[in-house]
Amino acid sequence: MNLNIYGVGRSGTKVVQLYLSYLIAKKCGRVKINYEPYYWQHRHLKHPNYEGINLHVKSPQFIHLHDKLADRHRRFLEQMQAVEEVPTITKFIRGNGRMEKINELLSPDWNILVFRKLVDVLASVGQQPFNFYSVGHRFEQSFWKGLKKEILQEPKFESIYHLVHSAKDSMLKNAIYWYVMNLDVLDNQVQNKVIVRYEFFKEDLSYLNTRLQLEGLSTLEKRIDLFRGKKIHSNSILETKDIDLSSNALYPKIIYFLLRKYPFYQPRSKDIGTTDFAKAEEEIKVSKLGGNNSSNSKDALVLEQRQEIVFLQQKMTEKLNIAIASTNGIGKE
Repeated sequence: MNLNIYGVGRSGTKVVQLYLSYLIAKKCGRVKINYEPYYWQHRHLKHPNYEGINLHVKSPQFIHLHDKLADRHRRFLEQMQAVEEVPTITKFIRGNGRMEKINELLSPDWNILVFRKLVDVLASVGQQPFNFYSVGHRFEQSFWKGLKKEILQEPKFESIYHLVHSAKDSMLKNAIYWYVMNLDVLDNQVQNKVIVRYEFFKEDLSYLNTRLQLEGLSTLEKRIDLFRGKKIHSNSILETKDIDLSSNALYPKIIYFLLRKYPFYQPRSKDIGTTDFAKAEEEIKVSKLGGNNSSNSKDALVLEQRQEIVFLQQKMTEKLNIAIASTNGIGKE
């Protein structure tokens, strides 16, 4: 089984990847996890992936089937390919606009598209030291300039050109990034895709279990602390059995500057095995399942007063409801 997960940051992609990795490993014994390769070498977040960062910043954000992919970008993505007889699950929060080209190389059995309401995403990202439209603040201005140019060259984004031209503050730029990346992935014509909405985890994950023929969790309707997204960075329920990090992590500053001019191939292995299922299942029984973070509720209320945010959310809701009806066979307001 080979799965690709796509979503904008702070949308719940970690929870989905952890949840599915657990079920797959429980069924098959192990699973290979590729965690945000355009930024990290491994899910434990100890080593940035400087090759991935370089490619993300210097490559177009929208790369479709008819576009040519640079050879080094192709080699980079080929490293994520599934190993024979080892189920693989790869998560991208910087790949929505590159979905067609990524899938051409990785050939996933299923594509899982994760969505969350704009106001909740913005309230969440407001707590974080980064912007969607950059890789660290060092790249903020140059990255937004390039992204803006790409958006204005794409006819399907014409209805928000006025917002792109007027965007000055980081919050609106983040909102625009959220909109264009989600719209692009929804418009993608790839087969075998399932939508998971943060606000409807119970319904959508249950549907996903059925489509993937995985034995779901009987307590899915509760909040399972075991599957909080941040736990994917530890060995709490998934234990790393084999990892071979590239030596470029030993000298990050030197290598980083070299990679900006001379990116090179970095072989990596990311096979993951599960540990202590009995203990994990016991935790599930007494815990609760993932949902909204109430600490961000005040920020969300403030954001809901901005006309630009409301406009983008309404347009995406209409598009998402249509996609849900045709993809998952269900619809929610």
